[in-house]
Amino acid sequence: MPWTRALPFAGLAALFVGACELALRVADFEYPSDTQRTVVWSKERDLELRSATGLHVLDRTQIWKPRPGARIPWTKDETVNALGFRGPALARAKTPGVVRIALLGPSSTFGVGVAWNETYGALLVKSLASLGVRAEVLNAGVIGSTIRQGIERYREDVRPFEPDLVISAYSGLHEHVQGASCTSDDDRIERGLGMPDWNRGAALRDHVRVAQAVAWLRDVYFGDWWKERESAMQEVRLAKTVGTFDSAGVRRVSPPDMHDGWIELAQLVREDGGELFALHVPYKPGGPLDSPVMHYYQKAVEIGCELAHIPLVEARLTYFQGVTSGIKPAELFLEDGDASDCGHELLAQSLVDALLPRLAAK
Repeated sequence: MPWTRALPFAGLAALFVGACELALRVADFEYPSDTQRTVVWSKERDLELRSATGLHVLDRTQIWKPRPGARIPWTKDETVNALGFRGPALARAKTPGVVRIALLGPSSTFGVGVAWNETYGALLVKSLASLGVRAEVLNAGVIGSTIRQGIERYREDVRPFEPDLVISAYSGLHEHVQGASCTSDDDRIERGLGMPDWNRGAALRDHVRVAQAVAWLRDVYFGDWWKERESAMQEVRLAKTVGTFDSAGVRRVSPPDMHDGWIELAQLVREDGGELFALHVPYKPGGPLDSPVMHYYQKAVEIGCELAHIPLVEARLTYFQGVTSGIKPAELFLEDGDASDCGHELLAQSLVDALLPRLAAK
């Protein structure tokens, strides 16, 4: 039979492909698909999102968010809860007499570098309880996220819990950074770059190194790879000017879109019967985020809050008061600039001072 004579050749071809696959893996060769390459903010985060055990998972509209059940690496044994939030999982139905508070924001909101009971969300609930106010917190913070992602996070994951109060801490920390491959968050969401293509061809490309090598050879031949290399080099050059006004890069969220985002978020929260508060989280003086552009973004937040009548909780004043009372400025921040356990205490204090009069009035 003709097909029986072809079997040895098929076996040899399979052995050859297998040997190539092994060699490419040993050489650590990777050339993932465009969808997988242009999602996040570093190679390490890319690898994490493509793994099944990382802290985050890709999302069609939120780009990325915490993965339910993921271990939180800087803690002893904490994990993201089954609903995809940090902290205790809340029941969907609200408890009468208990104020439900939702938190939106990037790293400091999620609580990078501190245990759950040291985060300002947990401390806020504890402090309110000591003052006779029963409250529970839904921590919807996402590391490295922007207000554009926060709006989608609210729409999809927070809104079903019907929070009474929403505290948003987006103030430009990640918005001003240039997007991967010079792409804004709006563009990434519109193009669905947070959602892997699960069709058979994409799965083959994402998991088989031989298929990646073939795709690489094709892109080199037709010039696409060289264009991408130039784009990557341009991104590196632009990163050096990210804190300046004259940077030519495409920022993840522009300052005008920043204040528009606050207005949009306020409308969504009010439509659902809740109240939105803005929290200004201080950043480390002299750190990488201390730049003219950051001041411009914070001004955009102030304008957006003023136009939308959003109460602004100015934690910088509480930090200043803490320093004047003897706290060293370095004690308020971790090495990477996120809030320390001491910083979280002051953030919680700022929120208690701002929220208590509103809660007492109700």
